[in-house]
Amino acid sequence: TGGTEPSGMATSFVVAWHIRPGASTPGDVGSNIGVPAVPVDRTLGRTGERVFVVGDGTIWMGAEWPRGTAWTEPTQEEVDAHLTAAIQAARDQGVKLVIDTAHAYGMSQERISAFFKAHPELRPYAFIMTKWGELDVETAAIDHSEANLHQSVEQSVKFLGQSALGQPIDVLSIHRTSLDVLRDPAVRETMTRLRDDGVVRFLGASIADPRVLQQAVTEGLLDGLDVIQVASWLVTEEQTAPLIRQLHDQGVGIVVNRVLERRGDRPHAQALRDMAANRDVDVILVSQRNPEHIAANVASVTWLPCVTVQQPAAAAPFTAESACA
Repeated sequence: TGGTEPSGMATSFVVAWHIRPGASTPGDVGSNIGVPAVPVDRTLGRTGERVFVVGDGTIWMGAEWPRGTAWTEPTQEEVDAHLTAAIQAARDQGVKLVIDTAHAYGMSQERISAFFKAHPELRPYAFIMTKWGELDVETAAIDHSEANLHQSVEQSVKFLGQSALGQPIDVLSIHRTSLDVLRDPAVRETMTRLRDDGVVRFLGASIADPRVLQQAVTEGLLDGLDVIQVASWLVTEEQTAPLIRQLHDQGVGIVVNRVLERRGDRPHAQALRDMAANRDVDVILVSQRNPEHIAANVASVTWLPCVTVQQPAAAAPFTAESACA
């Protein structure tokens, strides 16, 4: 509720939420009588990790996002406030927050690293996934060579690895995965060795092209991967939804991004809610820049009412339709 004073001046606040333990039956979710809550905790496939259903996309921490908007580079103070709020939301439920970053996301990895170096006690409550292959967001250039794999991982480990944050990177994924890179034996061998040597805990791939997903499943190219990150339409389209279910049933963790790109005339909250209700989805990544975004997105998938409390740090304006009205 709230957001502006009568004069039109924006107030400073964060939306908070309360999830009643075990709330899963009609009448258990405050004013939303008769509507069951969506479970906020999921098991991320064979990783065995219990994670928050709303994951944190961090492209905005180091690159213009959304593209074509009046993006401003965040300060470390803003990043710290954001990650503190996001991790606390997961920590309150006894699960980890999935934080997704990439070599291509500018200073995102560096800013995440700075946060956890200042707050090492919070690292156990985060599940950090990074990606290699895309060089930068602006040009969308791709380099899936083994040489670039080594270079990208070296940078990621520098900021997010064992020596930097006290534990290995949780997931290393191929960014904008192609069939060629999945078929490259040198890349597969190197990634497997990184996992076996404890540099990273799990391996994954990020896929948006339905043709890549279909052929990769047919050829068994995703065998040995622990997590796949997919565009939302791959979960819902008739030709690819059965493949997502097949992978999920085999123990592959399913992380979904770009939920709002093809939502049609559905409100923001409804699109998130629908995706969270899909049994094959473990985590929904949302680029949620300020604490109000986080709370509204959580409220969206749990059908919960919101309350407001003071929030001292200035943050980007909340422009998406709020579930907290």
